[in-house]
Amino acid sequence: MKYTKTPNICTIAALSAALSASASATSIALFDFASNQGTATAQMFIDTGATLVENTDTVTLVSSATLGGATDNTPFALGNGISLAIDSTNQAFTYGNSTWNGNANVSLMGDAWLFNGLGESGFKTITLSGLSSALSANTTYRIYLYGSYSTPEFTKFGNLTYDGVNYGTKDSVQIEGSGAGITNAEEMAVSFDISTDGVVEDELVFTVGKATGATGNAAGIMAIGIVEVPEPSSVSLIGLAGIGFVLRRRR
Repeated sequence: MKYTKTPNICTIAALSAALSASASATSIALFDFASNQGTATAQMFIDTGATLVENTDTVTLVSSATLGGATDNTPFALGNGISLAIDSTNQAFTYGNSTWNGNANVSLMGDAWLFNGLGESGFKTITLSGLSSALSANTTYRIYLYGSYSTPEFTKFGNLTYDGVNYGTKDSVQIEGSGAGITNAEEMAVSFDISTDGVVEDELVFTVGKATGATGNAAGIMAIGIVEVPEPSSVSLIGLAGIGFVLRRRR
């Protein structure tokens, strides 16, 4: 006689919960180069297409005074033990609005550290340091870089290098479905993943320049995000096997 074993619903629910819990990412650093907004939330990263970011993540405001006080090749603190330095502050200035196209959740897109008159060949080299104290060994992280403030003022992020690996050059690209009421902000972000070894490299280096075809005189960097990419845990693997087992039809 054939029969079908009824799955244990409680077991499936418990295993599913374990799988869901293991999918959460940890935000290491979300930096908004702000000038005049009072509060920043993770929602503005989410609205502009960042994955692995949750509403409970804390965004650190970096004031225009901090940016404006930068000097050549001298690191200044962003927060979370991470510092930023630029090879040349020539032509650099800050610009700010309290909202982006009326959407307060995307206020990061109205604030930036810009470079007046920076041409397509005029790159600025930016270095994030302090990563060895903020990141864990043998872990994958997603880096978010936001730049420029309106179409087609795309920022070109070039020579993305971490721990000897060069990730090439990336132009800001359009992110589909980034939220109602957002127009130009949809086309502001790039992201890429880095992986640490047993010894965590301290610096991430990249250049900021103007993308080919951009017509205005400003390229800039507006926000940086660093988020841990979750790896499948042993609990998840056991859960998958368990779900397959309880759903299996037996004779």
